[in-house]
Order: sequence, then structure tokens, then C-alpha cells
Amino acid sequence: MVERQRQLDAALRSIEHSVDPQTDAATQLFTWASFGQLEPSRHDFNMLRLLLLALLPQIAGVLLIVSRSA
Repeated sequence: MVERQRQLDAALRSIEHSVDPQTDAATQLFTWASFGQLEPSRHDFNMLRLLLLALLPQIAGVLLIVSRSA
């Protein structure tokens, strides 16, 4: 039982870093587009996504208010 748990833990650790393939692809794309000058980390793109998820609905609400008042 203990050996099987160790195998499961090892398997989970091996895929832990590739949980979000979009983040990996965005990091590679950004590095490629900047000709290697900027190399953001996976954490940077996760934080950017979190920021956009928080701000985009707010911006949509503001645009809706502005469009109705015009």
C-alpha cells in the first residue's frame, strides 16, 4: 500500500508542472515574440490571467453604462 502511494505521489509530481498547458504556451510565445529579451515565468502569466479575470467584467460593465447614457 505504501509503495503504491509513493508511485502515485511521484506520478502527481511529474504532471504537476504541466497542469496548465496554455500558460506554458503563452510563456513560450511571449519569449519567442520578444526575441528572447523577456522570459516571463509561469507565475507571471497566471497572475496576468487572474488580473484579467477580475478586470474584464468590470470594464464591460463600465462600457455598458457609458453606452446607455449616450
